[in-house]
Amino acid sequence: MKDVLFLAWRYLAHNRVKTVVLVGSVAMIATAAIAQRVNRVSEDLRTAEHQLAAANDELSRFASVAAHDLRAPLRKASAFMERVRFTIERDEKERALEYLERAEQTTERLYHLLEDILALGQVDRAKRNIASISLEAVLAQVKDDLA
Repeated sequence: MKDVLFLAWRYLAHNRVKTVVLVGSVAMIATAAIAQRVNRVSEDLRTAEHQLAAANDELSRFASVAAHDLRAPLRKASAFMERVRFTIERDEKERALEYLERAEQTTERLYHLLEDILALGQVDRAKRNIASISLEAVLAQVKDDLA
């Protein structure tokens, strides 16, 4: 762009007859270059807006699933604590201890869920660590959760 302007100035200095035409041509070239740059920046901005909207949608879905997954162990621990209070009132200490143990297991599960959420937040920053899991263990945990 600077080269074009320099050449135009040089030309004007030597040939004053075609000054108006040359200035108009230089202005058109500069305007076209600016318009092209504005179009490129606008397209980059639209792309970034789409990416941001997609990231926000993904974050919203994640928050919904995470909230659901975190509520379940809390409800379960609360139910066990209520059972403990009821069994203590009825002087059933062994049963109360069983409920306390189950409540401890449930809060431990909640702790692991929170750790997993924090680890998920680090996925983009760290190398992914993929591991095999036992479906039998998952099924056993589901059965225990439903008990």
